[in-house]
Amino acid sequence: MRNTKSNFKRAAVAVALVIGLTGCEDFGICGLTEDDLSMGDAFVETTGYFMNVVTRADQAMRDGDLQQNGTTTIDGATVSLANDSLTIDFGANNVSTADGKMRRGKIVGAITGDYFNLNGNLTLDLVNYHVDDVPITGNISLSNDGNNNGTAPWKVTLASTNFAIGNLYDYNSNLTMEWLNGYATTDSIEDDQFSIYGSAGGNDLQDSISFSTAFTEAMMFDRSCEYLVKEGVVEVSLTAGTAEVATVEVDFLDGDGINSDGCNNVLMLNASCEGTNVSFPQNFDGF
Repeated sequence: MRNTKSNFKRAAVAVALVIGLTGCEDFGICGLTEDDLSMGDAFVETTGYFMNVVTRADQAMRDGDLQQNGTTTIDGATVSLANDSLTIDFGANNVSTADGKMRRGKIVGAITGDYFNLNGNLTLDLVNYHVDDVPITGNISLSNDGNNNGTAPWKVTLASTNFAIGNLYDYNSNLTMEWLNGYATTDSIEDDQFSIYGSAGGNDLQDSISFSTAFTEAMMFDRSCEYLVKEGVVEVSLTAGTAEVATVEVDFLDGDGINSDGCNNVLMLNASCEGTNVSFPQNFDGF
């Protein structure tokens, strides 16, 4: 299994919900294997890495100490803020971060206008940036679309055409970050809640498939939740290459019976297999 997928743990058995198939031998009737879920894997992996970079930059911009002093330390990185630039520097050697991963290199942002107001823009460039020794490359643009003069939620467009995770995946996106709570508290992240929806796609370079997405239900992010994503449903469709299924539905469960508020690391990969709806429970590391 790939390095970036090593923490994307599969359940011991597949569960065929509609007709109650439970054993691995039943699982084989449909002809599906673990590799046939790679579209779902690809979406979770690429969007997770993409949103982690976005989150680190947005959280830095909202850090009260950074705003006051121009420099601070956040999750092992030296962070500096000047009039038109943001630098998140993990250094040349690996440092351990709160999510258990090792990071090195820089996330460098160029600021145009006021990031927190209409038409403000933060363009991120990844400079020798690595996560667990895998190079993460590309540029991401965060563009403030405003709040329609106070009559609508604040929205920020998250766009990239060249985001890549080593030689495993590349990714493009045109996503909307719609703020539900906490946007106005620009010196804190404790009350931050927002949804993500739009379009994204990419290539799983090792499995030689391409995928696109449709957000059936927006992904709901809550920074008070350890795993950040609390709910959402995304359809991931095959656009090139071959796979046993044409579409995999990624369902971030909104409650697991223990954490009824949806703060858990459980998702379901749903697919149709020879006319039977099958669901595969998964754990993910968070975003």
